[in-house]
Amino acid sequence: ESPPVIQAPPPPATLSGRDIIGIAQTGSGKTLAFVWPMLVHLMDQRELEKGDGPIGLILAPTRELAEQIYHEAHRFMKPFGAKVVAVFGGAGKWEMASALKRGAEVVVATPGRLMELLRKNATNLRRCTMVVLDEADRMFEMGFEYQMRSIIDQIRPDRQTLLFSATLKRRIQGLANAILRDPIRVTVGKLGQSSEDVTQDVVVLVGNREKWSWLKNQLPGFLKTGKVLVFVSSKSGCEELALNLRKFMEPEVASLIDFIHGDLDQGSRYTSLTAFRNGSKQVLVATDVAARGLDISGITTVVNFDVAKNIEQHVHRIGRTGRMGVDGVTPGRAYTLCVHSDNDLACNLVINLEMSKQVVPKELVKLAKTSQRWSKINGVRHKSNGQRDQSGRAGATFAPPKALQASSSAESWQAGLPPGVMAAFQNKPAVASASASSSSSSSSEDPAKAALEAVARLNAKMGASTGASAGASAGASAGASRGEELSKPKKRSRWGR
Repeated sequence: ESPPVIQAPPPPATLSGRDIIGIAQTGSGKTLAFVWPMLVHLMDQRELEKGDGPIGLILAPTRELAEQIYHEAHRFMKPFGAKVVAVFGGAGKWEMASALKRGAEVVVATPGRLMELLRKNATNLRRCTMVVLDEADRMFEMGFEYQMRSIIDQIRPDRQTLLFSATLKRRIQGLANAILRDPIRVTVGKLGQSSEDVTQDVVVLVGNREKWSWLKNQLPGFLKTGKVLVFVSSKSGCEELALNLRKFMEPEVASLIDFIHGDLDQGSRYTSLTAFRNGSKQVLVATDVAARGLDISGITTVVNFDVAKNIEQHVHRIGRTGRMGVDGVTPGRAYTLCVHSDNDLACNLVINLEMSKQVVPKELVKLAKTSQRWSKINGVRHKSNGQRDQSGRAGATFAPPKALQASSSAESWQAGLPPGVMAAFQNKPAVASASASSSSSSSSEDPAKAALEAVARLNAKMGASTGASAGASAGASAGASRGEELSKPKKRSRWGR
């Protein structure tokens, strides 16, 4: 009935020639937001001549996303006679270079392979007047910043640039300031917010063995509703989990399991994705190579077997379900399995669930509170014992000793000291006890001397040697004489020093 929010403002603004920054959650239909305006832009340009490069350029971070954008662009531009070429790693360079030399109005490419073909003069960017950076934050994470800037520098300065991303970090903002001219910013929802059409469930478990048991028991039920995408954090763990599922699951379920990760060659990755798309495989175990931009229909369940490395990656993972379709958004469900070592990400998960209007489990909050980030995220200062400071004083992070919190405790603490010590430090006459009545009157009159004599008597009671007692007495005499010297007022010089 009506286009998604991200598809409504960009086309009019793009058709007017303005630069665009589009920030929207994954699965919201960003691809068509730049394919349609690019098609209209192409129709207004003169036809390509021999030796001309593309008019429109679309950069994407991964091969799979570049291929997906290529198919969408080709579907819309073929009826108008516009040619589209896909350029990405893992496929034959000669075929791609030949297609570029024959001429193409639109090139969809990954930054690394495009730079390689530009160095070999397979094409040029002299005719390029419209550039799209899709999933720009992901390209930064993959280390393509240098290639992106180098490619942009080869394009005419009066170009039109569109930047689309699900998040907008400081580095992305710096790139936008450098390559965009007075852009219009379109933001759908809050930055870092997950889609509200995806129901999230966070399961807190004891360890990795419990995660395996949970997935093995729940997988048959997930398959009754649709396709299942399982994310793991490492390439070796991806293959290991897929092979174990094939080995220990029932035969009818084991035959539906496949895997994909970055170390597979392009042919194997294409075969796995094709089988998952057409439904011959219903379960795909993947690393984050499948977390960005891939639009595969029929995925109803996403399982984060290993948590993502950050909350932005988590948003992209669960965005593989609950995506925009022909009949609108199809709701999906995402499960995240957490263990005790995932307490840092648990803090961000709590905020993400609240922003997305999801239920926050008590076990997740309890796990998040064990992280040092919890106090920073919630803006609460904590004491060393993990309790909230109730003193109400700014900067008071440590409580006073319990012995000083009550007057009765303070009195008992002082009573344990030798006679005369507290009086000496308080500069009051020492109160001699019954055991100290035999001490000389001169020592009780001088507070410093009384304190030193009290310490000497304490050492004698603890079994100190006679020599130590004599040394203490000598020290007491020296201290007394020193005290007398200190008590005399010093003469000040004429300069007041």
